[in-house]
Amino acid sequence: MTFRRFQLLLSLLFVFVGSVDSYKTTTRRSRTKTFRATYGSSSLVDEALLVAQGEDGEGALRAKPVLLTSTDAQQHTALNLAAFRGNLRAVQALVRAGADVEHADEGQHRPLHHAVLGSASDAETAEMIRALSSGATTPNARAKDYRGIDALQYASGARGRTPKPRARSALDALL
Repeated sequence: MTFRRFQLLLSLLFVFVGSVDSYKTTTRRSRTKTFRATYGSSSLVDEALLVAQGEDGEGALRAKPVLLTSTDAQQHTALNLAAFRGNLRAVQALVRAGADVEHADEGQHRPLHHAVLGSASDAETAEMIRALSSGATTPNARAKDYRGIDALQYASGARGRTPKPRARSALDALL
């Protein structure tokens, strides 16, 4: 190995080690900011989630309808995020206030997709599906995302997901 190649490899090693050290030294706050910048966080969407969880969530959302339609950087509405986070109370308030149950984000995921893919338990997911289907319009359980997978397939365990039998039975009721 020539001396020039050795110098090049050594400099690449220092650059790599330096980038790893700088990542380790970042604070949790800056990683949170990076996450929010990457995955989007709109003040109106955040406000809608807070209002929906309040005592008079439905009335407050009806008084300020822009909260129902506002989106973040990835086109998530408050209903999409509440469904993904497993927040049943917020989902119920948003649906009763008239949020769009068929709104698709960048990946063509609708609130049903988010409810099934989210962090809620099987029983909570089934309750969210019932809440989503109790609105003025019934969500389409067969609407496909960007991969061509619908909420029913996700609930059945498509793509390595853990099956959610109660969610599957709730989705079957929509069909």
